[in-house]
Amino acid sequence: MYTALICETNPSFKLSKNDTLRSIMHAYGQEVWNYVFALTRNRHDVDDIVQEVFIKCHRSIDSFRGQSAFRTWLFAIARNTTFNVRKTAYWRMVIPMGSLFGIGNRGDPVSPSAEDTFLTNMIEGSIWEKVLLLPAKYREVLVLDAVYELNQREISELLNLSVGGVKSRLSRAREKMNKLLREEIAHVEA
Repeated sequence: MYTALICETNPSFKLSKNDTLRSIMHAYGQEVWNYVFALTRNRHDVDDIVQEVFIKCHRSIDSFRGQSAFRTWLFAIARNTTFNVRKTAYWRMVIPMGSLFGIGNRGDPVSPSAEDTFLTNMIEGSIWEKVLLLPAKYREVLVLDAVYELNQREISELLNLSVGGVKSRLSRAREKMNKLLREEIAHVEA
């Protein structure tokens, strides 16, 4: 965790092979898992992909130059690894059908009632279902912005887009989400 804090607060910090894979996985494991899941929408393959991401990270830690935040560099590895896996014949031919993930309580200081928790999970689950319906290029930029709170410059570096391209994709992603949510509300009200 200490390594992660140094990397995020001091981008020029140079990591070495002596930094443990365990500390990097502890600091970023869940974020990388969630990001890969958002890209793949396939719970069954995420663990394998994430394992490969951290192996690649550990092998190439000396190539981290500090030009961006460590998390941005790690997300770039995750993105590239995910896209490489998706290009394989296995991915194209055998995609297990899994259920959508549920979003639980986020650790609020006051415990909500069971009814509040159920309603919150239902609403969040519905929103995530809509996010997962978006085309990959919109889903990815929306997740990086809303969930991981990367700024537009970081997203542009990660996706190899201009900042204007990121703004455009974010705008379109939000428009598509609004449309999907309005359609669901209309369906529920009908």
